[in-house]
Amino acid sequence: MENKPSFASTEGPLITLVVPIYNVAPYLERCLHSLERQTYQNIEVILMDDCSTDRSLEIAEKMSATDGRFKVFCLPKNSGAGDTRQAAIDKSSGEFIGFVDADDYVDADFVAVLYGLIKETGADMACCQHYFYDEKYRRLRTPWVSDNKIVRLSSCEAMHKMRCYDQMDEGLWNKLCRRRIVVNHRMKAFPFEDAFVLYKYTPEAKSIALCCIPLYYYYQRDGSLMHTVYTPYKAFARYKLDILKERAIMGTTRLDVGVACHYIRRGLKLLREFGLLGKEFDVSDACRGILECLHEFDDVPNRKLSMKDRLAKYLVYKDLWKYLEVNRKFVTLFQKKKIEKVRRKYALLTMDVFQNGL
Repeated sequence: MENKPSFASTEGPLITLVVPIYNVAPYLERCLHSLERQTYQNIEVILMDDCSTDRSLEIAEKMSATDGRFKVFCLPKNSGAGDTRQAAIDKSSGEFIGFVDADDYVDADFVAVLYGLIKETGADMACCQHYFYDEKYRRLRTPWVSDNKIVRLSSCEAMHKMRCYDQMDEGLWNKLCRRRIVVNHRMKAFPFEDAFVLYKYTPEAKSIALCCIPLYYYYQRDGSLMHTVYTPYKAFARYKLDILKERAIMGTTRLDVGVACHYIRRGLKLLREFGLLGKEFDVSDACRGILECLHEFDDVPNRKLSMKDRLAKYLVYKDLWKYLEVNRKFVTLFQKKKIEKVRRKYALLTMDVFQNGL
């Protein structure tokens, strides 16, 4: 990068970079060469292949044969990005751990700047900015103005920034974290898994160092989570994630009654939405997930809910599937346009649902 910041450090402890791999052959060489060229050289790159069916594993093994810092492992069965990352973490040795997606790439000073931020501030986590790289239009853009000033944040301040997309995002891929924090929380395959684990890592960090220098090139391609169709299961995951965020930011497992009532209403609304979808949608796991989340608020007095929500909650707990069937018949008779609206929502790309606040 031009004008490398003074705090960038090219020497220090072993740093692990985790790269989950699954059918990314067209992009993988670009990613691995960007890691090979890091100015901070004391790194190990754990390449964990999730049963790729293209040339991804071959490309990874070729790199490891020429550079001993690259270590290749394979999962016995296809398991998803979260499980793949966790398997890589289990193989890691670094004092700090960072994550890079195999279809993205990074600046040569990516690690040097992130470690430099930690060294300069004593923080437990560091974050830089990123570019969005769009293959269709072949352009780079960044959501924030570049600035090499260091900002030191408390864990609560950092979570507020991530939640509001204010100079920080909810991705793992442009952050570096102390090992002791990462290994405390096992990752698993789940929609929006980056954010789920970040809101577990961040509360354990005494401070987070942020610098608005874009060093990560995030490739937006078809087939990524945000560019696939929004599903009931994703809606459930998003709901569960928002509850986790609320608890993490508040620093408590027990939310204020008003906030808890909001999530009860939202959960009931999602269940009604799922019930309006056709048989081509599998809503069973999503419904069970929402029901499990609702039970977490059983200590909220019913008198705090409206009569309508109180009745809906009672019926959902008594017989969820019967309640959904009755609600669907009612809407079919009296609010038919509502069915069309809900089905349109679950035909959109996930990115469109998020951007439109649906």
